[in-house]
Amino acid sequence: MNRLYQLIVLFLSLFFFSLSMANGDSASGAVQSGYTEYNPARHTPPPIKQKQPKPATRTQSAKSGQHKTAPSTQPTKVSHYKSKPVKSVTQRPIQQASSGEIIESSRELPYFSAINASDDVVVFVQGGKPQSVIVRSNDARAVQAISTTVSNQTLYIKRARPTNGREVVTHITLPFLSGIYAKGTSQVIAKNIRTQGLALRAENNAVVEVEGKDLILSSMQNNSTQNLVVSGIHARNMDLTGVGRGDFVLSGKVSVLTARLYGGSRLYAEGLKADDVYVRAEDNALAIVTPIKALYGFAFGNSNVYYCKTPPKLVIRTEGSGNVLKVP
Repeated sequence: MNRLYQLIVLFLSLFFFSLSMANGDSASGAVQSGYTEYNPARHTPPPIKQKQPKPATRTQSAKSGQHKTAPSTQPTKVSHYKSKPVKSVTQRPIQQASSGEIIESSRELPYFSAINASDDVVVFVQGGKPQSVIVRSNDARAVQAISTTVSNQTLYIKRARPTNGREVVTHITLPFLSGIYAKGTSQVIAKNIRTQGLALRAENNAVVEVEGKDLILSSMQNNSTQNLVVSGIHARNMDLTGVGRGDFVLSGKVSVLTARLYGGSRLYAEGLKADDVYVRAEDNALAIVTPIKALYGFAFGNSNVYYCKTPPKLVIRTEGSGNVLKVP
């Protein structure tokens, strides 16, 4: 009896075991039939369209601290100086008055060595002795409208009242000249002068032209939209600063030239031989220099520094599309 009972239990166990195996195979087949192979093309989300980064501005480049070792854009074509059509005093003869006379006013003034010209006055300066100041025109009232005063050894020339469009020229003779400061639309032309450290400065739309031999200059600043022209330079150290759209046009010889140019200012110094040149150009400025021994050229913000001769020592730093290149 017990033997029979054990056989029945064994039979039932085998029956239920085989039934469970059959159900497991069916479930496994169902899962396998529903399986989908991984397809990257179907499961990868579409790429996100990213905005192209804007070109780094000059401020961003400065903050990043990264400096270019080579220009990334083509430099502007080097443009040599072409004189602007400025009428100098020697090109503007005064027409005679109806009486056939040129009206002159000789001014007796204390000693001065510097000139300050403003408004629209025209001044012609020449070296020599004795000191003299003569105002010339073809109209007596126009002559009287020009004011000439001396303070702290500086001659101040300005238009005290309207000249009614009359041509007026102030002629100056002096043995020694230390400085010229021109502003407004004034013109100051100096020739054959003697100096030991001339300081030049132009503002607004003023024009300054200096011509001499072995001129010793200490500093030049051109904030004008016009020209500052100097020939015959022979100096040890010369410092110049340009702010605005005006031009420096220089020739001669100097031991050390230091130039700072901003805001579209231009330096044409092909004719100025300098042993050592330190030039910094920013914001669309332009410099053309002739270094003999060394050039330290720094160009930032679309500025260009060109050198006519490759010196033994050449130090270059550019940033923001600046270029320091040899004149082709």
